[in-house]
Amino acid sequence: MKRSISYKSKLVLTYMLLITLPVLLFGIFIYKDFWSILKKQETDSVMEKLNQEVLTINLKLNDIENIAHYLSVNTQLTTFLREGPNTSPSNFVQNYNNKILPLVTWIQNTNIYIQDINIFTYNENINEVAMFHHISNYEDQSWLNNVLEQVSLGNPYWEPSHIARDYLDINHKKREVLSLWYIVNPFDPANTAYLELEINTRELFASTLYTYSSTNNKDQLVVMDTTGHIFSDNKKDNIVTQLVEVFDVNEILQGDQDYLAYSSNNTSYYAYYKKIAKLDTYFIDVFPEREIHRLLKQPMSTYIIMVFTTYALLILLAFTLSSILTKKIKVIRNSMKKIEEEDFDVHIQVNGKDELDHLAMDFNRMAFRINELINKVYKYEISKKQSELKALQAQIRPHFIYNTLESLRMLAEINDDEEVSDGLISLAKLIKQNLKKGTNTITIKQELSFLNHYIKVQNITHNNLIQLHCHIPIDLMDLHILTFTLQPIIENAVIHGFNGLPLNIFITGEKGKDELSIFMKNDGKPIEESKLEEICNQLEMIDSNQRESISHIGMVNVNKRLKLYYGETYGVKIMSSANETITVIVNMPVVDDTVIGGGKR
Repeated sequence: MKRSISYKSKLVLTYMLLITLPVLLFGIFIYKDFWSILKKQETDSVMEKLNQEVLTINLKLNDIENIAHYLSVNTQLTTFLREGPNTSPSNFVQNYNNKILPLVTWIQNTNIYIQDINIFTYNENINEVAMFHHISNYEDQSWLNNVLEQVSLGNPYWEPSHIARDYLDINHKKREVLSLWYIVNPFDPANTAYLELEINTRELFASTLYTYSSTNNKDQLVVMDTTGHIFSDNKKDNIVTQLVEVFDVNEILQGDQDYLAYSSNNTSYYAYYKKIAKLDTYFIDVFPEREIHRLLKQPMSTYIIMVFTTYALLILLAFTLSSILTKKIKVIRNSMKKIEEEDFDVHIQVNGKDELDHLAMDFNRMAFRINELINKVYKYEISKKQSELKALQAQIRPHFIYNTLESLRMLAEINDDEEVSDGLISLAKLIKQNLKKGTNTITIKQELSFLNHYIKVQNITHNNLIQLHCHIPIDLMDLHILTFTLQPIIENAVIHGFNGLPLNIFITGEKGKDELSIFMKNDGKPIEESKLEEICNQLEMIDSNQRESISHIGMVNVNKRLKLYYGETYGVKIMSSANETITVIVNMPVVDDTVIGGGKR
């Protein structure tokens, strides 16, 4: 016998297929995205550090150039170069020892990067002692011709790194230096000289390399010129050396990118570089690719756990949804069995709007229709009698109130009590307005009329001490506002502002381009600051149905109704002035048509 798969199992397998494929594709995408983000972050971090190091070196080079410039224009040195040959040997030595030597010594002692200072002159009468050298002795040297050509325009020239020259043929320890050349007395050909500051490259880059190596254990920094010569590095290994051997440094470093990728001893590296323009030299940071994988390991582990957890939850959700769907089918099947057993009062609880819910609703309608057809006459007659009774009661209640008020009014007129008679008329009109249905808005003119009736009713018990002063422009009287917008606020003013003395209530209004504002204030009892703050807080409450915590329900309800009809930008605001006068402002859009809130009035 062939075994069929249940509907629930089919749903679960479908869910698993639909879940597995997106999760797998999403996992691959996230891995690649993580890798790109981490690589970019690391690249940005390394380049930022390299930019900072280049900036630091350039500041050092600028300081050295400033020293060279200072020496080239120093009066003592330029005067010595002009007058030195015209003095006696003893005066020459004395001027050198008293003026030139202290100046040079002070510069060398205050700048650790300057290893030696040399001055080359055409004047053969100046003795070749200490720092002074005759150019004629080196005219056949290519390096000198290059120097003279570079500094002829008066600009400083940084000679590429080289082994310090032994100008006086004294055997001293060979050391690698950079030379900064500067012309002295350029407009005095007879006394023109050339100043050379020998810079110790290791001292120049030592602090940078030490700081970099101590704070960045995962990468290494080297300094390399365009020939591939590494004259200073912070770690003793062959990674960078192999980089130079494998690639054409000139071609790579002159490219468009800020880094290059290469492999050494089966390990992949990224070499990030930044040029020191003045020295035609580069800072190169070598960063192993495995460090990016290491940074990726932790978030990827977390991500994999999250993916599997999410996958397990989705599978659990698939089982749950399948159970819910099959449960609905079982409920419909059991209900149909009850119909077969002539139980027509059966009803399926519907909580959603999917296809099975629609099927359940159709079933409910069918059961209800069957039951209705069976009891049609009986239920119809009862419903008809109940409807007639309700209609009669609805007519009796308002007419009873109106008739009672009319009888009281006539009694007051018989007794010549016009005040009570007018009050009863006003009360009847207010009740009629309250019971009136089918309208949401009235004109400002009508609202003010009802306010006058309200004040008349209040004056019955307040000895006519309440006066309403309306100063609203005539052109605003026909604009529509929500019903019972002003009356609850005026009611608050009477209840909380009356203190046994005459109470004047002032109403004004103004119209902007698209907004209508109505201002209400009174000269009654001032409100306490704490009470004012409480009212303002209640106006800002999102849920105005929390009546047990609201003391000014009328004003809060007006605010809520305005926001519901017109939007959150409109409503009721309260402002206080220096003389403790409180002004209530009602803001609403200008409305003079017949449609409010999407429905006709």
